Amino acid sequence: MLDLISLLSEMENRQAETADLVCITLENPDNPAQWLQFTYDQLNFAYPFTSEPAGNLPEMPALVEMDVAQWEAEKFVTLDYYLSDETLPLIVGFARQYAEQILGGMKNWHSKVEIL
Repeated sequence: MLDLISLLSEMENRQAETADLVCITLENPDNPAQWLQFTYDQLNFAYPFTSEPAGNLPEMPALVEMDVAQWEAEKFVTLDYYLSDETLPLIVGFARQYAEQILGGMKNWHSKVEIL
């Protein structure tokens, strides 16, 4: 299982070392429609629904800390957030729950860190 806390902490450390954007992508190699992406201030993820995200996202405290920046039906949702020691576990919890409930879990997913 992917250790999201460690991955996001690594992203935060790398971001402190560069002016470029650091991006972590998590994806299911067996299903390209299942993916999540993290940057220092956004979570972007596959969105299989036709209606607005508000009615389809898992109810979690993390949503109080995040705002929908943009979305496109049956493609993606991008949430803005502020990454800190306090919000990190909330963001990770939301991502893990979304992946489990909506995207079918993260059992065989892979991760990659990119500098954009």
